[in-house]
Amino acid sequence: MNIVADIFNLKQLVNVKGRRLMVILFALLTCLVFMGLMQDYFESRLLEYSFYWSESLLFKIVWVPFIFAAVILTRLPKDFFRQKYFIISMPILLTLCHLLLFAGLIYCLSALMLDHVYAFAPIFRKAAAEDSYKYLIVYTVMVTVLNRYSKIGSISVLSPPAKTTNYQDVLTITTGKKTITVSCGDIYWIGTDEPYVAIYQLGRHHLASTSLKALEERLDPTVFIRIHRSTIINIKQVASYHTRLNGDYDVSLKDGSLLRLSRKYSKDFKKLINGYSA
Repeated sequence: MNIVADIFNLKQLVNVKGRRLMVILFALLTCLVFMGLMQDYFESRLLEYSFYWSESLLFKIVWVPFIFAAVILTRLPKDFFRQKYFIISMPILLTLCHLLLFAGLIYCLSALMLDHVYAFAPIFRKAAAEDSYKYLIVYTVMVTVLNRYSKIGSISVLSPPAKTTNYQDVLTITTGKKTITVSCGDIYWIGTDEPYVAIYQLGRHHLASTSLKALEERLDPTVFIRIHRSTIINIKQVASYHTRLNGDYDVSLKDGSLLRLSRKYSKDFKKLINGYSA
């Protein structure tokens, strides 16, 4: 069941990222087309020749293959980008495909939208002669960036790497000139008592010469959770909690302590205590 849930979550993650990518690419394409149209319009006014919106818009289709290529490249496995022949050949292949797709789209769309048709071969030759190096540079940059990104390393959603932890069952603390040991299971809560940290057990407490953050790093986060910037509690010792109707809560512990749960930490607290109760 956990594997099925992980796969479902992975699909959701891919879908969300895919939709976000498509929105970004569509917005980028829209901006590029608009700027290209404005450039053509002002150029026609300055040089005093006729301007046709339909033809100008038609040739802005040159940006579309870049969008297709970006979508395809971002969906390829990272292993592809670690192979030398791929890094060298892919920009060349993408440039050739770009030229073919661009000329083909111009031919087809002009046949549908305009009174005259732009022939495939002249458009292909013109684009290859004038712009092929631009496409090659863009695709080389895209592949190189993805190659660098692939070397950062990937994290599997289904099987995350094991995390090395040094959480302690017994704390050795220094209080004044004394060094004592405290069983973590017997701790109810920990709070700041400047310049010390107070560790509360049933009916007694100890003052430790350390910081709350340093102590928190030694404790198991599935048991101990911060509920305030100055308070950490043992989730197993929680008796109940009640809202203050302002986003904060009062947390009652089994030893009778009443502590404040700040709204900043309430989400993590509820998640942990609900998991513990289940």
